[in-house]
Amino acid sequence: MAYAYKLNRNSNEYKGFKRNIFGGPEIIQPIREAQNNTGVYRSAFLYNTEDPYASYLYGNFFMDFDGDQTEELTREESINMAREDMLYAIWFLYLKLGFNLPMEAFRIFFSGMKGFHLVIPAAYFGYLPDKKLDEHFKWVAHGINERSPNKTLDLGIYESRRLFRLENSIHQETGFHKIPLQYDEAVNMPLNEIEKLAQKPRVINYPKSYLVKEANEEWKRYIQDLEGFKKMQKERRGKTPSIPKGQTPDVVQEIIDRGPMKGVRNETVAALTSFWKNQGYEEEEILNLLLDWNDGSLPEREIKTTMRSILSRDLNYGLNRFKSLAEGEIASYEEDYQEYKEYKRKGRF
Repeated sequence: MAYAYKLNRNSNEYKGFKRNIFGGPEIIQPIREAQNNTGVYRSAFLYNTEDPYASYLYGNFFMDFDGDQTEELTREESINMAREDMLYAIWFLYLKLGFNLPMEAFRIFFSGMKGFHLVIPAAYFGYLPDKKLDEHFKWVAHGINERSPNKTLDLGIYESRRLFRLENSIHQETGFHKIPLQYDEAVNMPLNEIEKLAQKPRVINYPKSYLVKEANEEWKRYIQDLEGFKKMQKERRGKTPSIPKGQTPDVVQEIIDRGPMKGVRNETVAALTSFWKNQGYEEEEILNLLLDWNDGSLPEREIKTTMRSILSRDLNYGLNRFKSLAEGEIASYEEDYQEYKEYKRKGRF
């Protein structure tokens, strides 16, 4: 566990931070009480040693959607972008052709600050303790983030020492509690009403978790993809690009020439980013090429987010992938999102 604290009695700011308090569930309540339930955290994972880097990790799958306020967006607008991404993540994990999780599997929280936490008990997926569970979480979260409309999912939180604010504890900056929300509240409740609820603790009773066969199989498929990706990266390390700058295979040129096609625009941005990266182009050069190809079809912010996601993961699209994209065999995540919005409009989700 960990907690924030004031450096002196006359200060209103929580500048100090105490971490590495190891123990079982019995230490939670005493620390809550000692810190007036304010600025209190626990590790996102359970450990079998006091060295998180050497320990097996176990815990519930978690996601943190942050609405970072900018000059262009109000706080409410940015938080609602995070809300939209969270609701889409629920839709994606609920889909019958994917993880097929039931609606009662989703634990939704207002973070008390600028976004939402989504937690799914481990039992639904059936994974076991693993020294690389943080890597596994990040890989699955990446797959969800790439499909989300606003890309507000924080991907920097997946490491073995990650701390997570305790449910119903008080945020030391805002004074709001981190509270659970019902799905209907997360969909429909305005931010000011959520913040009214967050002025005090709240309890929601959830049904007992259980293994979902489809979720277990899909989780294993994701981890197999991760291992294949890591093997491919190891084999590629130190190799020069296979297709030199200035040379473009016909199937790639076909995709460039046809321009953005609604339904697969983000997937095409990802594929072209991978292709130009492997040819040795720098990030700024790739962005300029993408913007020329895009011709205003997608917002520049969305282009940058997708491009940087591919570059940060060093993902690679082979020519067979381009062939499938050109022939319309790639799943359309944008169409999935439109289907989700239509379900919402009709009150079916």
